[in-house]
Amino acid sequence: MTRLSEADIRSKLEDLVSSGHSGQRLPSERALAEHLGVARMTLRRFIEGFIRDGRLERRQGSGTYIRRPMIASRMQLASFTDEMVARGLVPSSIVVENGTIEIQSAHAKALSVPVGSKAQRVTRVRCGDGEPI
Repeated sequence: MTRLSEADIRSKLEDLVSSGHSGQRLPSERALAEHLGVARMTLRRFIEGFIRDGRLERRQGSGTYIRRPMIASRMQLASFTDEMVARGLVPSSIVVENGTIEIQSAHAKALSVPVGSKAQRVTRVRCGDGEPI
């Protein structure tokens, strides 16, 4: 059996994580270490790195799972829909609250309207592939 370099181990683990989907469970450490031909402690060190990077998560008594990548917003003007589509996700929203309110003094000045004016208030959660972003 040929000994894999650290770069090879990282690359093979990267391929496994990248080809999987969010929420997918990885094979057990024992099975994965055997498949890669490395010691479990060596594999565990690389998995811990992926956990620190937010790419994997360990669930007590259940296993190690692929996490959805964190969305880092670029500092440019783009719509939420455009951002999600560019990342290969399907954009959507969940309306949490929707109703009419009276505008209080703190907001009235900013909106250039009289205190007590009516306004529509909508609270929503933006999602990518159905998962909150």
